[in-house]
Parts: sequence; structure tokens; C-alpha cells
Amino acid sequence: QWDPPMREPGTALWNFDCVAGVAGFSGVEGFMCTRDGMITRFTLSGPANKVDDGAGVDTNEANHRLEHGRDGRPCQLPYQIGIGDEKVLGRFNMVNPSPSVSRGQCNIRCTADGAAILASDGDSPTLIRSGGGQWEYIYKDQQRFLQEGDQISLDANNPEGAVFVCNRDAGGQAAAGWNPSNAAAWVAQVDQASGQTYYMNQQTGESRWDPPN
Repeated sequence: QWDPPMREPGTALWNFDCVAGVAGFSGVEGFMCTRDGMITRFTLSGPANKVDDGAGVDTNEANHRLEHGRDGRPCQLPYQIGIGDEKVLGRFNMVNPSPSVSRGQCNIRCTADGAAILASDGDSPTLIRSGGGQWEYIYKDQQRFLQEGDQISLDANNPEGAVFVCNRDAGGQAAAGWNPSNAAAWVAQVDQASGQTYYMNQQTGESRWDPPN
């Protein structure tokens, strides 16, 4: 049984910052703004806030506020995550929101061994690239391990328009069991029969249930 090395909960291992066209946000009903697992949900009063405006967009979207400050609040960039944390990125993060980007376009979670995994949740693909290379399309329910310096684009129709960068957090190092040099070869997939995540090595064809070391 693979037993991942544990790290003190709440230690930030990864941060996600702006490259272009993105910011933190607050004030949207039903969306969390957190870094420590304590969920804060903003509730906007009045039925008018929940009415479709005729363009396929809830009027409560107009009430959300972008956070451009750098005071360290969890609503602001850089977002930080540690063991067991998860962060949703999407339309509300965009300085110029696009209707083709879902409100929950993708999510990033930090596993027990300190790895960061990107999962695409939107109807349109999420994009990822490493080292200034070509954008790779990650479709709904697909997952990828993240490495230092990887960039994430929310908008497949305008790849350079809304981009985050993934970095190791200066306050923490990845746990001993996570070897980032192996990340490029392995991809996380979801088993359709069980709904569980498994891992496949794109170079060797090996598949396994346990996260790679």
C-alpha cells in the first residue's frame, strides 16, 4: 500500500499568479474564497440577483469584484494551496470575462504527497504549457500534473488573454515523495467504471492506481 509522506496541513506548497488578464475575486454567490479549507460563501440577497439577464449570464456575475490588491487576503493573487487544498479558476477570474469560459473552468488540488494536479471542468478546454512551449488542450474530466513554471490558460478561444502561472511557494517545499522530474511522463485520468483517479505513464504505457513517486 503506497503511503504518501505527510506534511503539516495549511503549509502553502504552490502558488498561482497572473501572467495576463486574470485577478482574484470576491463577492460571487456560491463560490469559495479560501486557502485553508474553511469555505466562505458570499450570498447576494434578493431574487433579482439570480435572474438570467437574457444573455445566458446570471445577474449576480455583475456583482462580483476583482481583487487586484496584494495584501495577502485569500481572495487576492497569488492563490496559495497546500496539502488537501483545492482552488477553482474560471470566468470570475478574468479581467475581460468570456461567455465561452465556465465559472468553474478548472480546479487545482494539492495531493497528500505535495503534487499539484490540474483538472479541466469547463465545457471548453483548459490549456496548459511548459517552458514557453505550445499550448496543450485539456478537455473536461482530463487531468495533468503541474510543474514549476507551467502556465494555465482559461480561454481556448484567446489563449494569451487569461493566463495563470504555477510556482512552488517560497514558504514550503514539496513533500519528499513527490519528484517533479517524473511529472511530465505521468498523467492523471479518471476511471469511468469506478470514478477513481489512476495514473498513466505516456512514455511507457504503464498504468497504476498509486500516485507516482
